[in-house]
Formats: sequence, structure tokens, C-alpha cells
Amino acid sequence: QKYPDLYPAEINNKETIITNLKKILDWCIKEEFLLPNLDLFSGEIWHTNYGLEILDIVYDYIVNKGLMCLSVTIPTNGTFFHNPKQIVEIQNRLDNFKAIQCPITISFSVDGKYVEDEARPLNDKTLVRDDAFYDRLFTFAKHNGYGFHPMLAACSAKDWVKNFDWWVTMLRKYDLPMDRLMLLEVRNNDWTEETI
Repeated sequence: QKYPDLYPAEINNKETIITNLKKILDWCIKEEFLLPNLDLFSGEIWHTNYGLEILDIVYDYIVNKGLMCLSVTIPTNGTFFHNPKQIVEIQNRLDNFKAIQCPITISFSVDGKYVEDEARPLNDKTLVRDDAFYDRLFTFAKHNGYGFHPMLAACSAKDWVKNFDWWVTMLRKYDLPMDRLMLLEVRNNDWTEETI
């Protein structure tokens, strides 16, 4: 969304992306290319059937077509936690990949209770990231051994002391080690002396 020249609208459609994904995976098979890790950077599709379809395609290529892939990594803001059915669908796919010894690792790009709405407001105003949302998120992360990579942005820096305390509290509540939290700095040009 920030760089439309790099991603023109005519190539930003589901059919083209799926066709290109298959071409890349076919090439990997043809060249006997080993993927130590397949990173699926997608924007945010994991709350949709489109996201499930992408996972199913990769799974099919590994199981039925001979794609050599050792693991998959997905960064996501966890939009799928707003839909209990989608949580189950994602978990089923995680279990399927684990069964074929190609685990999926999800890193949650969730900023935290006290900065999320300011730093990254949701497009869909009917969705709410409340305590129940975070409980689903942390339960899922605990169950699967996942971590978090919140973004420290200039617009929310003033609230990060309280927000960091919240992270510590939540990690303790769910008995997760501190190394499951990795802060990333947003390197936009809006940092000022005050926000620094």
C-alpha cells in the first residue's frame, strides 16, 4: 500500500499471485531446489479463504509433487483471531504441515494493548482487539510455541513504557519466556527529539 509503483494493481490479484506461486514452486521442483525456509509475506490474508488456499497449495506441492521444503514462516497481525472458525482452520493446517515435518512458524506482528489502535488501526471498524482477542492470541502462541514482533513506532512511543509492562505481564500470565518478544523499530521519517 505504501509503494504502489512496486506492486501495480494489474498484478495484485489472487489469480495472478496463485499462478506465479505455482510457477515458482514448479521451478523449484524442476531444479531440485531445496527451500530451507519458505517465507510467506502476504500483507494480511490469513483470515480469508485465500490464505488457506495458499497454504493448501504449498502443502500439496510438498506432499504430492516433490517440493523440498523444510519449514514455512508467516508474519501476521493475527486478524484471523477475530473468527473462531478460522483459528481452527489455521490450526488444522499447522498440524498438517507439522505431520509432514515441514513446520510453520508464525510471528505475530501485534503491537500490544496500549498502542495497537493508534499505531495500526484496523480497516474494519467492526473488529475489536479487546482482552478476549489477546487471550486467544496468547493461547494460540503458547500452544504452538510462537512469538511476537511488535513495532515500536514514533506515533506510539509515548505509550510504550505502559505497553511494555503489559507485554511482560502477558508473557508471565501465559508462562512464555521473554525471548518470545522481539521489538522492531519502525524506521519512518516521523521520529522527533520528543518521540526518541
